Amino acid sequence: MNGTAIKICGLRDQAAVEAVAALGDRIRYAGFVFAESRRRVTPEAVRRLDLTRLAARRVGVFVDPDPALVRAAVEAASLEALQFSGDEPPEVVEAYRRTWGLSVIKAMDAAAGPEAAERWLGGGRPPFDILLLDVRRPGAFGGTGTAFDWEMIPEWQAFARAYGLSLWVAGGLRPETVGALVRRFRPDGVDVSSGVETGGQKDAAKIRRFVEAVAAAEAVTTEATDAGSRGETAPPR
Repeated sequence: MNGTAIKICGLRDQAAVEAVAALGDRIRYAGFVFAESRRRVTPEAVRRLDLTRLAARRVGVFVDPDPALVRAAVEAASLEALQFSGDEPPEVVEAYRRTWGLSVIKAMDAAAGPEAAERWLGGGRPPFDILLLDVRRPGAFGGTGTAFDWEMIPEWQAFARAYGLSLWVAGGLRPETVGALVRRFRPDGVDVSSGVETGGQKDAAKIRRFVEAVAAAEAVTTEATDAGSRGETAPPR
């Protein structure tokens, strides 16, 4: 499937699941946070949710997890991808990848720059498929609603290309801001949690607006690319 992958993260209840399910495959990933967080869910709680209408791939989000928690979450939610947002060393991430045979997302602090990622790898190959740029704060591993300096994205894109990784962007995205990100930088994916919430709960209208903003931005960039290939200038929007 082409286009910008959208991940709605931090689903906790049936209403949030239904809001994502209503948009079908326009939302490619749905995240369930099993780490300490105000959006944390337990495997038991996820097992009670009806996920049958959910077209999005189910992602479990973890921070330095115990293997038993990962196993329980995979089995409870029939996870299709694992996201690690803590200080897990490469060999631990690789071990989970081998054990479960699932796609792996690794969240990294965007402000630290690709040099920090190179140090983390220690000369090895990335044990993950998707690199997620996010914002770290003391005691918080993502989901802070804080944006980072987007001018760092090209450096990270070069790093991702060198290793054959998909690059996703998170950090303070909202329906009002995601379009500018997609138009300017064309990331492989975008990840949102607090930006589609009202009063700490997922807001179906905001989720829809977020998805529509991504689609509108993609339409503009596609039109500009097509016009450029014909030697034309796309009309301003």
